[in-house]
Amino acid sequence: MRIRKLIIILVGSIFTFFVIKLIFTFIKFTPCYYIPIIGHDNRYHYLFRKESISEIEKYYSFGNKRDAVFAYRDRTAGLRYIIKEIAAYREVDQNKISYKSNNDINLVHFSPNDSEDFEDKPALTIESSICHSKTPSLKVQLNRLCKVDTIIDGDNYRAYFGDFNKFGLIDETGNYQFIFNYKENLPVCSLLLFVHKRGSFHIIMVNSTKGSKVENNVLQKFSLESE
Repeated sequence: MRIRKLIIILVGSIFTFFVIKLIFTFIKFTPCYYIPIIGHDNRYHYLFRKESISEIEKYYSFGNKRDAVFAYRDRTAGLRYIIKEIAAYREVDQNKISYKSNNDINLVHFSPNDSEDFEDKPALTIESSICHSKTPSLKVQLNRLCKVDTIIDGDNYRAYFGDFNKFGLIDETGNYQFIFNYKENLPVCSLLLFVHKRGSFHIIMVNSTKGSKVENNVLQKFSLESE
């Protein structure tokens, strides 16, 4: 009987431990979870010039009060804009974001993780940790299929033009925060744009939906001036 009671107490303690852990995990991550955002198509219109706004349409939107990911199509220019807002990165100096090759990126896994899938061509997946901590700096880690051709800096933005396949962002401690992965395992001509605006930080990926090169003049689509 004594052994049976000990087993019951042990099983009950283990069960209680996991229930408490589950509750604390739920409380910790609930504010970070994304939910579908209905309407609010103009949430990121402030990132575009007025003449560009009439040419874009939103087709993907998830987020919360602080952070979100929106995707817009520009049917006239044949472009796709994926905008990721991370308020916790507001202290990052975008003009100090550097990059280097690192094939260890293929070994990165997030637990727990968040994932956004864009199945329209070029198909792209963005994986990340669920919550993002404040960090004063970010670095871009590129796999061997990536190549940066041009870097353009402004007062509140940094633009990388080149071919991208799989790349990640790491914080000041070297921990990965995001993985961007084009699913076709081929380099895709893209613009990777970091923008500070309205007291927040934005990561923008621009691709041609027609497989064309993304030219430097695509920056003219955006309103990048400080407000």
